[in-house]
Amino acid sequence: MRPQLFEGFHRCLPALPDAGNNLVVDDVIETPQMWTQFQTLLRGHDVFLVGLHCPLAELERREQARGDRRAGDAARDLLTVHSFTPSHLELGCSASPEQNVAWVRQVWRRRSTVER
Repeated sequence: MRPQLFEGFHRCLPALPDAGNNLVVDDVIETPQMWTQFQTLLRGHDVFLVGLHCPLAELERREQARGDRRAGDAARDLLTVHSFTPSHLELGCSASPEQNVAWVRQVWRRRSTVER
């Protein structure tokens, strides 16, 4: 069910900016195929990618605290998610959410648009 869910989610994304909406999307691109599809679907749109990196211990703590995640998913994702998806900005989870938001806004404002 997971691949179909992600495919449907990714397919709906271009419709939102096409209708004049600005988006902030939290997404996990799990495979190179998903990355290719994401790029294809959003080609022509202004996309700014932010990678958020956390140590495994913190990811596992969050995984357990949520209560709706399978143990081990965080460790699996850590090995793959950032291995094939380039980001315009890389952040760590040691900064506060407010600090990370400030960094995103600052870098986004001064970026040069890159077609992906």
